[in-house]
Amino acid sequence: MPATGWYDWQKISAKAKRPYHFTPKATPFAFGGVYPKLIDTREAVHYFSDDDIMTLGARAQAYAFYDPRGPVAIVATSLKSIEYMNRFMNLAAGERPIRLFVAVEQARTWLHQLKRGM
Repeated sequence: MPATGWYDWQKISAKAKRPYHFTPKATPFAFGGVYPKLIDTREAVHYFSDDDIMTLGARAQAYAFYDPRGPVAIVATSLKSIEYMNRFMNLAAGERPIRLFVAVEQARTWLHQLKRGM
């Protein structure tokens, strides 16, 4: 049995079916592939619970299977944003660079420096 793709039932007659394996033509990628990402939370309104952040971080961590992934620069200024984003960074880092900034300009500069070094 192949480990990739999906299974469906192929109709071979009016009353008979057999399992059919097919593989998608597109390959999946996580959070935009190896492109740099900038997450700006400066104007965010926080309605997240601790469970929400843990779930989001666990989901991002599950995508580590698709490494290499692009670097992530997070901009946060409020104490609540910094707390949430630190927790997210700890859970979702994997093999990619991820940093927290207080200014968008600093985050963009860091991402551009990493892009030149790739």
